[in-house]
Amino acid sequence: MKKRWGYIGLTILLGLGLTGCEAPPTDGSRLPRYSYDELQGDLWDDWGGWDDFDGPEDDRDNFDGWDDDYGDFYNTGGLGDTMENVFFNFRVEEAALVESYAGYEPGEDSVLVDVTIDLENTFWEAIPMYNSDFMLQWGDESGEYGYGLSELAEVSPDVMPEAFYLEVEEQARFHMIYEVPRGGKEYSLIYLEEYDDGSIGDIYFVDFKPESREL
Repeated sequence: MKKRWGYIGLTILLGLGLTGCEAPPTDGSRLPRYSYDELQGDLWDDWGGWDDFDGPEDDRDNFDGWDDDYGDFYNTGGLGDTMENVFFNFRVEEAALVESYAGYEPGEDSVLVDVTIDLENTFWEAIPMYNSDFMLQWGDESGEYGYGLSELAEVSPDVMPEAFYLEVEEQARFHMIYEVPRGGKEYSLIYLEEYDDGSIGDIYFVDFKPESREL
């Protein structure tokens, strides 16, 4: 499956799913109040700098923006792979096609994709998280996309809330439920690093083929 999004397009798409909740900031902030430049400066050096970062080994001093193929900032993985970014680690443990979840049934021509995500805060402070941080992509070269069903968090504590804080070193496991057209076989869970000043870092794709499962 071809996975290429334009810089502006992907940023807008990921931002569209953001809705405010009481706990984390509701002014559009998605991450702690640091810019990319600040994390490259004294603050980041005090924490250990990129030498102590276990994520992708990119030459960030020479970063001059995105190209059409995302270059070295394009990261892919599969089920069970730990995806390490500057703020947190995440891992897609399981993915399954289901006919219903917590009483919710999809439309006649749709099915649900149940994605189990493990999270770990590796940053030096609590970070606000949003379920719209994780977008699901499927389809052919043009690609279709969707966001998790936020309303299911109100009836199941296992489903990722719309917004929450992940404390320092906290680990959490959530389900993300996506409604998708029937017949799909390949999917990608997408996460894009975003900073308070609007700049962006790496993009992550976790590719998987879910199996049908009865609940």
